[in-house]
Amino acid sequence: TMGDEPGTAVVVEAPSWLRACGERHSVRKFLKELPVEAAKLDELRAAAARAADGTPFRSAGVRVEVLSGLESTSWWPQGSGASVWVAVVCPVAAPADAPASHLLMPAPTFAERLTLPRDCCRDPAALVDAGHALEIVVLRAAQLGLGTVWLAATFSRDQFATAVHKRADEFIAGVTPVGYPVPPTSGLFKKVVEVVPLNTLPATKRLDWSSLFFDGRFGTPLARERAGAHEPCFDAVRVGPSGMNRQPWRVVATSAGGATSFHFFVQPASAYVTWLDAGIAMAHWELVCGELKLAGGWHTLPAESLPLAGVPADAQYVMTWK
Repeated sequence: TMGDEPGTAVVVEAPSWLRACGERHSVRKFLKELPVEAAKLDELRAAAARAADGTPFRSAGVRVEVLSGLESTSWWPQGSGASVWVAVVCPVAAPADAPASHLLMPAPTFAERLTLPRDCCRDPAALVDAGHALEIVVLRAAQLGLGTVWLAATFSRDQFATAVHKRADEFIAGVTPVGYPVPPTSGLFKKVVEVVPLNTLPATKRLDWSSLFFDGRFGTPLARERAGAHEPCFDAVRVGPSGMNRQPWRVVATSAGGATSFHFFVQPASAYVTWLDAGIAMAHWELVCGELKLAGGWHTLPAESLPLAGVPADAQYVMTWK
């Protein structure tokens, strides 16, 4: 197998990143009468600082801001009842002296041109890092019993610009409200849940393993028994949130000389959101690997070291965990 034999007992200490990945879900209404405690705000701010300093590409200028005391009535309605927000900010473009990146930003499609934010970041690596950083704070919130919902397109950036002290060369890549969820105990939502279980709704469905994870090359599905000790890491990636629930991440596992590498791709690559999604998937993978004490780190490999056979034309290599 690729790693330790499956079935090995794993002891996970609380608070568990693996559990947070599985329990995190999008929350759109919050208990206004139950504000987030100061101690938990401190935890979120500490997580935000660590997340911004530990991104895969180490993009300069990525920062995560925890904003409290905001009036939700002036914000996007999905934040109804939330007075705490978390925003991730990144540069609009890579610095002029930055090394050339292997990531290529595709030209926006016609549909993307209609919805692409003004002054959108054009640096895929910075967007990957932004997605990675904000998702770590989202998962920390889940560990603290708080609800969140990723917003990357459907919010007003102008309303956040002052709060995050945005500069002209910066882009607000995503935000989330944070708070205690309103339980679905009344009204239309309760009736919908009673008739249609939440795990059958489109926003909660996930693609099969065979569509996401590959053994040696694209097109050869990775069997669970081949995942070995990394099986929970794959599961954590699979349940991650993504724009329109498209789940654009793909992982190809390869073995050489007794060592296993996990190559992350996006398919299809887009002009914006899929790069955030890649960062989200990479955060899930990294945190669960760390929790399970599975050694590894992020590396950018040259083309000759990558499993490029069968890679679809609309896919792009992002990074490798090894």
